[in-house]
Amino acid sequence: MSFLSLFRPVCEPVTLDPVHHYAVFSVPQWKDPNLQALPRATEQRFAVLYQPFEKRFAMETLEQAYIQGAMSGVKLVALHKNELCLFLSDDVAAATFPALESLWEPIKGLDLNRNLWVDFFCEHEVLSGRCKYPFWRIVKEIIESNILGIEEYAIPVLHDCAYEISLGDDPKSHQFHVDICPSPRVNPPDVW
Repeated sequence: MSFLSLFRPVCEPVTLDPVHHYAVFSVPQWKDPNLQALPRATEQRFAVLYQPFEKRFAMETLEQAYIQGAMSGVKLVALHKNELCLFLSDDVAAATFPALESLWEPIKGLDLNRNLWVDFFCEHEVLSGRCKYPFWRIVKEIIESNILGIEEYAIPVLHDCAYEISLGDDPKSHQFHVDICPSPRVNPPDVW
């Protein structure tokens, strides 16, 4: 499966059986699952379940959906020949559903997507076993074995720790800091 640069693969594609494969992607997200603007960008992870098919249309369709803001509530996309099955996060409120559906209308209308059918499912339908999607057990396995949805970025602390460590600070207390001055430098007392 070829991937677009907009979506960053989180891991190598996984082969579940000869027919079903999936990949997990990460992308910056500025909206929550209910389409509300977030104060800062977060990371969205979603899985794409696919079978051998014309790959180009599907990834371009998902890119267009992302650009239109239609992906924020999506945890998993199952791709079939002329059908996208979208599995929405439990965080998507019922009141948001019509807005999500309307965001997909112009995407379905693209020349690239003639005859495209988009179907929506809820995460809880899959996890409870009440989903009408024929491969719901595979979707359940993917959802349960991956971290999907919207999470805050782990923002590194920007700090030059070299001086404190050289004075005897425990390096472990600085393990999550990013050294903003990686080149060797003169100790500040030597400069003054």
